[in-house]
Amino acid sequence: MLPRMNSIDLSDTTISGLIEAVDEAGQAILSFYDKVKKGNFRTKQDGSPVTEADLASDRILGDALSRLTPDIPVISEESFDGVFTLAPDATFWLVDPLDGTKEFLARTGEFTVNIGLIDHGRPVFGIIGIPTAEDIYIGTVGQGAWIVDPDGARTPVAARMPLDEGLTVVTSRYQGSSPEMADFLESYPVANDYRKGSSYKFCDIASGRADLYPCLNRISEWDTAAGHALVVAAGGALTALDGGELLYGKEGLRNPPYIVTGKR
Repeated sequence: MLPRMNSIDLSDTTISGLIEAVDEAGQAILSFYDKVKKGNFRTKQDGSPVTEADLASDRILGDALSRLTPDIPVISEESFDGVFTLAPDATFWLVDPLDGTKEFLARTGEFTVNIGLIDHGRPVFGIIGIPTAEDIYIGTVGQGAWIVDPDGARTPVAARMPLDEGLTVVTSRYQGSSPEMADFLESYPVANDYRKGSSYKFCDIASGRADLYPCLNRISEWDTAAGHALVVAAGGALTALDGGELLYGKEGLRNPPYIVTGKR
């Protein structure tokens, strides 16, 4: 049985359908991966790149969500027009069809497919697919988190308590070497640190490979919704830098800087 999530339940059949959709979207993205060339993209109004892979994934996920949960509105990075009119207590999907387009273009392999469910401003379910690893992470707040392998087997994952020797920190590939990040981490007992792209970092916190992930930039809500739910489901936390709760459905769908932690 899945837990009650305020105004909505997700059946296991629905979750299985979402896993299939994320897998299909990941395969579609990979079909473009070997053909990607530098400059083979267009630039959106916010300066970020978008490719045919982004759009193909968006179509697959949009069709699946419309079929599986026709009564739940969908807000996707590739279709958001800057206007948000849902009520504060609304239930809605936040979708990033290809998180890490820059990583995709740079061929680092560190790009993901993200779907997060928001209910009353809080993330309650998240799914993150990693096409190059053929892994999919799912998390239902109140129930737990799992990694789904290519054969469909689900293995539980959990955030960890920090080790005695100090924290393992994962930061953005583009922000991790900044002076601001170095200053921020001075107050933490860092034993190891490394950098990764996209929402892959949330998966590392949720599965106990890392203890701390700080983000010092403002980013869009669809960049964090799925990972936020996954980490909380795995026993970790995501808060604003001042420790305050990070809620969704804000004007402009933009998040303040935040910090992600494992168990404390």
